[in-house]
Amino acid sequence: MKNPSRILGLIIILLLAYSDTSKGVTSDRTKAKEIVKTSTFKDQLTVEDILTKRRIEIESKLERKLKIKEQFVLGVIKRKLKRAKKAGRSDKALNTILQEDQSTFNAGALLLGFFQSFIGVGIAHLILGKEKARASWLGAFTAFAIFAMMVLTIVGVLVIAINSLKFNTGLGGPWW
Repeated sequence: MKNPSRILGLIIILLLAYSDTSKGVTSDRTKAKEIVKTSTFKDQLTVEDILTKRRIEIESKLERKLKIKEQFVLGVIKRKLKRAKKAGRSDKALNTILQEDQSTFNAGALLLGFFQSFIGVGIAHLILGKEKARASWLGAFTAFAIFAMMVLTIVGVLVIAINSLKFNTGLGGPWW
């Protein structure tokens, strides 16, 4: 074994990916969606309230201040409802969007995608299935974006260093 810590890390990530987040530890987004599904929101808010009213008006109707989690979920639901209404869906379909639970986020899949890139995405799809493996794509694209920013930063530093070297040595103008 060349690097046992890397193998151990991969095993831990696989175990996290295989664990079901709906039982036990849940993400903040899942908890927030559960809060939205409680009777307070179902009884006091309608689809039209969410679509037409601002957050402050919704808070006054609920007679309490929304937590940050609830504000985030309210924004997500408002965006989904607006898209569905723009697509011409019926009021019944809008009500089902308001009440559906879409907690498919999996932290293990995110880590697999982040650390193992496209191989991790493939592993997550094989182990978890298509719905729960969406977080692995987020992890892979996040890792790619971080890598691209690092490369661009290094290239920028090199260009600046070469330009300053040429100007300091009296060889002329910019290198290009």
